[in-house]
Amino acid sequence: MCESKDPSTRKVFFISSLAMTTHKCEWDDEHIEVAERLESILTYLTSGKTDVLDECEILQQTSANVDDIRLVHSDSYIQMISKTTQMNIDELESFCSGFEDVYANAQTYNACLLSAGCALEAMKAVIAERNGFAGAFAAIRPPGHHASRKSACGFCFFNNIAICAKKARQMGVKRVLIVDWDVHAGQGTQYCIDDDEDIRLISIHRYEYGKFWPQLPESAIRHSYANTLNVTLNRTGLGDAEYVAFMKHIVVPVITDFRPSLILVSCGFDPSYDFKEIRKEG
Repeated sequence: MCESKDPSTRKVFFISSLAMTTHKCEWDDEHIEVAERLESILTYLTSGKTDVLDECEILQQTSANVDDIRLVHSDSYIQMISKTTQMNIDELESFCSGFEDVYANAQTYNACLLSAGCALEAMKAVIAERNGFAGAFAAIRPPGHHASRKSACGFCFFNNIAICAKKARQMGVKRVLIVDWDVHAGQGTQYCIDDDEDIRLISIHRYEYGKFWPQLPESAIRHSYANTLNVTLNRTGLGDAEYVAFMKHIVVPVITDFRPSLILVSCGFDPSYDFKEIRKEG
């Protein structure tokens, strides 16, 4: 998101790709993170039931290059994930057992590059829109905010939002703010941006005094990561009023103080009403 004096000049970009649905779990048909979740979104958006895409500028899908992935992840980790393209199902299941809550198939690596690439393309389009207030939405998978520099976690392999933040800084953006409102703490992003004080993270997540996954001390209010602000939710049943209050009394003051040139959002929808579990329907 870039600054503008005239909101009427707003432009919104959209990017996605069905090619990302080739990433799927080959050994568990009941897995909760499935390709149908993205398919259902794109089916609805193109069904004629909504004209939202008519208001957007559609961007071309593109894969990230390895140099951009290296902005966050180590060479050894990238190479390790790339080797999944040559594994059979038994090898993949064994490989994934070494991480927490991930699966992979032969298409996962390319889907990860496409997911990161689409996020980067959306970000670049916003940065390039100098004369207006621009936004973008990237409907992508696999997700990224649980992935750390050298480890996959929680359905995530490459940390898309951290890659975008690091790329923006490389492109000359002075300050980047990441707002993560997924119901789970974005601990991977927290780790990946810790080395740059001009990238800040606000993570609004369910915590329940440390009992809610990922159950980490660094997801608490007090922690050692100087550029992360955790908004920990210790009770459930919070609604729009509470989230508006979070934005008004926490996020907006941080924006005023930090004055980011770019705002990135890790837009997880699992805190939504009646979203007790991630559903296949999206």
